Amino acid sequence: MYLFSFNFDLVFIGIVVITISILGFIVYLNDRRNSINKNFLFFSLLTVAYSTVNYLSYQIKDTNITLWLLRFTIFFAVWHAFSFFHLFYGFSSDKVFLPKKYKYILFPITIFN
Repeated sequence: MYLFSFNFDLVFIGIVVITISILGFIVYLNDRRNSINKNFLFFSLLTVAYSTVNYLSYQIKDTNITLWLLRFTIFFAVWHAFSFFHLFYGFSSDKVFLPKKYKYILFPITIFN
């Protein structure tokens, strides 16, 4: 009866992950020295990691593995938000000069979160 039973969630996540990965590498390879391109690649790779772990966390039924996947989801969510902030913080110039508050407060909070 279900000859072509498809998991549409997996197909959509797969398409999104592949597209974001390709876009991130195309932008980075266009100009490797530009800090915006590096930040965009970092953001796109974290988006791929976050999307993949988030998808797996609600697909796997084992409670121990799901707990670890949810922890990884939160971990990647923090880094995803940090990379998004970092991308748009330096969006207006090629070189980013970060204030001391950023280096001594925001970055350690992100690392230890």
